[in-house]
Amino acid sequence: MSYIATVREDMVTGRGTGIEGVPLPDEFSSLPLDRLRYDGTAVIDGSTVSDWYIDASGAKRLSSGAGRHALTCAWDDVVENHDGTWTVVDGAKAALKSYAASKRAGVINGGCIVTVSGSPLKVWADTQTQTALTALSVIASSTPALTTVWKCRDGTFATLNASGIAALASGVMTFVQSAFATEGDVVSGIDAGTLTTTAEIDAAQWPSN
Repeated sequence: MSYIATVREDMVTGRGTGIEGVPLPDEFSSLPLDRLRYDGTAVIDGSTVSDWYIDASGAKRLSSGAGRHALTCAWDDVVENHDGTWTVVDGAKAALKSYAASKRAGVINGGCIVTVSGSPLKVWADTQTQTALTALSVIASSTPALTTVWKCRDGTFATLNASGIAALASGVMTFVQSAFATEGDVVSGIDAGTLTTTAEIDAAQWPSN
């Protein structure tokens, strides 16, 4: 069975039979479409290409053009844009950054301790809690006499007035932002090559739960 490839500029967008396009060599019929390119004459295997031009969307193109940046890489290398410059993603660094993101999420989801009116409250800090505190803060700002009961993560309950709600919300958001700031520092260390292990990520200055 002879396949036909549909193309857009140098990108192969589809393949099939009984369609308009360019001939697709039999040996390419089972290859991933994003590995194939059209050089203006024939469909070629992108694995034979090492000098690419990366467009604004991160697609690897065969020729230069407006907004495209030259980069030597493999067809299946993951690329990322840093301040307008495309580079190949370092697999080891990407794994460390993923670990750092998971660590940050774990720290936040583990909750924090916020002191409200002299009392330390062990509270959750996950997304659901942040949303609830944001909504409660809005209500409290327009209802100064509001009081409410908040359940802490240790099972105790705290009665909060409007100022207590504001203090709790501020404390939780400060904790959350501190966790993100630490992740940012960790990522900077990964990029600089000064942080190279998951143990070093664990030992970073994460906010206390």
